[in-house]
Amino acid sequence: MDQIKSNILIIEDHPAYSHGLQKHLKSIFPNINFNVASNGFQALEANRQTNYNILIVDMCLPDMTGIELIQHIKNKHYNSKIITNSYDYIMYDLLQLQKLNVDSILLKEESLEIWKDVIKFNLENKKYYSKTVSERLERQKTISEIHTLTEAELEILKLLCKGYSTDKIAEQRNVSVNTINSQKKKIFLKFEVHNAVELAVIALKKGFI
Repeated sequence: MDQIKSNILIIEDHPAYSHGLQKHLKSIFPNINFNVASNGFQALEANRQTNYNILIVDMCLPDMTGIELIQHIKNKHYNSKIITNSYDYIMYDLLQLQKLNVDSILLKEESLEIWKDVIKFNLENKKYYSKTVSERLERQKTISEIHTLTEAELEILKLLCKGYSTDKIAEQRNVSVNTINSQKKKIFLKFEVHNAVELAVIALKKGFI
């Protein structure tokens, strides 16, 4: 993409940070037009008028979350590249950003020097995730794969978390106690727990119950 024709909108409610980032980026890309919006409503109105090539989105805005703003942008079918920028992300938000097909995910604590590559990548239609974010998403993917359960294992997990004994589960499922013990052992291994109480805590956190 030709930098001369490019417009980038920085959506950030802290003036010192937004103006500092704008000044830094302008020094690297003098031919790109950089503007600032201090909230989500301003960003939507600015993008409606200009249709920016890249939106740099703070995740905590005064009138809406970064994810809500991105959803509005996606629903309006704007073709802007989206870079999110935050001091931290909870895993739920990272997974939501992946589902929304966000182009880049950055941490504010990182050096301003990375922005040169980030902007270039986005102008060339390439994704750029911060190293820390990439590592967290990879770990989450591994955990999700480990916690994949068969239909039978999921049913047994739910019964264990309700406090059912092995004998009672075997009776309800019309299988032998040995079969339930074998499946229970596999479930415990997958969740790295030693008993039903630990299993219930992890299963609740992961949304299995």
